[in-house]
Amino acid sequence: MAGIAKHKVLHGLFEKTLQKHKSKTGRGNMEPIYEKQITLLAKDVDFKSRWRTSAVFTAMQEIAEDHVTQVETLGYFELRKRSIAWVLTRLELLMDRYPLIGEEVRIITWPGETKHSVYPRYFEFCNNKGETLGKAASLWVLMDIEKRAMLSSSQSDAVVITKDAKDPCMPLPKTPRAKTDLPLSETDKHPLFCDIDVNGHVNNAKYIDWLCDLYPLSWHETHILQHLCINYSSEVRPEEALVLQLHAQEMDFSLHDRQEGKPHFTISGEWMMH
Repeated sequence: MAGIAKHKVLHGLFEKTLQKHKSKTGRGNMEPIYEKQITLLAKDVDFKSRWRTSAVFTAMQEIAEDHVTQVETLGYFELRKRSIAWVLTRLELLMDRYPLIGEEVRIITWPGETKHSVYPRYFEFCNNKGETLGKAASLWVLMDIEKRAMLSSSQSDAVVITKDAKDPCMPLPKTPRAKTDLPLSETDKHPLFCDIDVNGHVNNAKYIDWLCDLYPLSWHETHILQHLCINYSSEVRPEEALVLQLHAQEMDFSLHDRQEGKPHFTISGEWMMH
């Protein structure tokens, strides 16, 4: 009963925050917690019929977009009129099991408390029996597409959430570190047509495909990603040439691009047997 009461209190605080925004814009209200059920299709799975990790990222991006679009001024088309876009800056994913083609997956998402113009968001994945398949915690910002710079909440006029809509399913992700003590291999990488998204940079899910493509097909026969944390420090544009550095040994790995300064991105995590 205490948990239910706490949830009602948080729900009320969240609603008050959004109602305040609604009165300011007059253009919609956002449910505190949003759910969507999907059925995995051929486009969503790998050659073993498992939900592909990059497709998990795409699903999270799409359901987050569906949720914020309930406030009309935060949806893709309204933000685009002001040359603004939502951009993922960091995400940590933990998977217990990857469902197979034809299975139904219920995705649950909710925002966390806004922190200095950074917007936390959580995700849970369940099967049709209510069993947890995995979970994720993420950080998002609003970007000025023309200036290629992050906006403050006052500049973007976005909703400022003062309380988590639901208890976090996991801690917010910390910056992943390269595992430089592991054996190193390097690969030249040039972003291609299918890597670039509507914001004019490499899509967040494509970095996961880059990681997976560095392992042979025989590896994927028996292994799948269990845990990963990715940090997007700066965007990769179409004209950039990268050198990918993979540090890997057995189940452990990290991947980043070689730069004199801070890399564009860093992924760190572990595989599991499938």
